[in-house]
Amino acid sequence: MIAIGILIGFAPCLPLYGALGYIAAMSPNVLMGLAGGVSFGLGTVISPLIPLGLFSGLVSEKMLKNEKVFLALRIISGLILLILGIRLILIPGMSVK
Repeated sequence: MIAIGILIGFAPCLPLYGALGYIAAMSPNVLMGLAGGVSFGLGTVISPLIPLGLFSGLVSEKMLKNEKVFLALRIISGLILLILGIRLILIPGMSVK
């Protein structure tokens, strides 16, 4: 199971296959295709989510110390979820089928 999980983790998803296929089809030669594929791969690996995850950990640590900010964030988050739920109910075509 671990080996299968690792193999699936290294396999790109279908939109990435589509983008890589487009790069391969539009490149004038093999070297340009290789350069495009490598740069696209580096762009997907070097993600802004890694520093954003670190930053969110620091922010949440600071927010837990201030109870008023934490309460305000909980209320705002609850209101956002409520609005999204109402939109799902009221707007046809927005609901999950």
